[in-house]
Amino acid sequence: MTLRQIFIGSAGIRAGWSLAIFAAVVAIEIGIINLVAKALHAPHFSRAGEIPPLSILVTEVSFVITIAIPTFVMSRIERRPFLAYGYSGPHKLARFAAGLATGFVAIVALIGILVLSHAIAFDSRALSAGTAIASGLVWAVIFILVGFAEESWLRGYVLFTLARGINFFWAAIIVSLLFGFIHSSNPGESPFGLINAGIISLIFCFSVWLTGSLWWAVGIHAAWDWTQSYFFGVADSGLHMRGYLLATHPTGNVWLSGGTTGPEASVFVLAILLLITLGLYMVWGRKPALRDKGSLFAQSSS
Repeated sequence: MTLRQIFIGSAGIRAGWSLAIFAAVVAIEIGIINLVAKALHAPHFSRAGEIPPLSILVTEVSFVITIAIPTFVMSRIERRPFLAYGYSGPHKLARFAAGLATGFVAIVALIGILVLSHAIAFDSRALSAGTAIASGLVWAVIFILVGFAEESWLRGYVLFTLARGINFFWAAIIVSLLFGFIHSSNPGESPFGLINAGIISLIFCFSVWLTGSLWWAVGIHAAWDWTQSYFFGVADSGLHMRGYLLATHPTGNVWLSGGTTGPEASVFVLAILLLITLGLYMVWGRKPALRDKGSLFAQSSS
């Protein structure tokens, strides 16, 4: 094997080197951000207690930029369009809207099951009508940013590149294990909650396999978090947000309510996730033509 073959394969720069460069750029960015934050004496972001929207907004804007820059760098190195890592292909807005609707309906259904099972109780409405609209819009923007940031990172460039180097199945497993592990640092998270986070990631990866893009995953990710954190005021992966519409609290068996982790750690979420998976297959699983030549999946298969 020549020196060139060590770095370059039939599809261009080898996946392992691409991931190494991507990680190096991210590490440099994080180092710069930490230095600037230290120089400006920026307050430390804590995820304990109720997190104010401004803290999350600043964090997610930084996160989006932190992922966009190395993705752009790699798109230049690999000579691919910037949107090739999950945002190309047809029906973008339709898939995004479908994801939003799915996320909202899924959480409403889950909370309904918890109410009927006496696993969650409503306290009161926490916000007045005017404040509720403003707060809801702010959190909507924040969680759309969360959706774009997290999907563009793990199930965007990382999933695409891993799939190019090994195969999509193992890439999805690795990405989902990583997604679950990342949530372990959240206060209030639980082992079952981490397992469910990994399963959710697998479903998002499945949507990429079926549709060839991240648009549905971004939509459901945003609506899933917004409906939990803002609309119902429950914990989301162990995190509580400030400025929620409805005040609730878990009651009874922690396996039913999810306890401090929130509904994502309830056993009932498994039924919801199964229905979502079946719905994905029924809508897109029988239409392989939707995996167009400009999609992430089609390119990772070449």
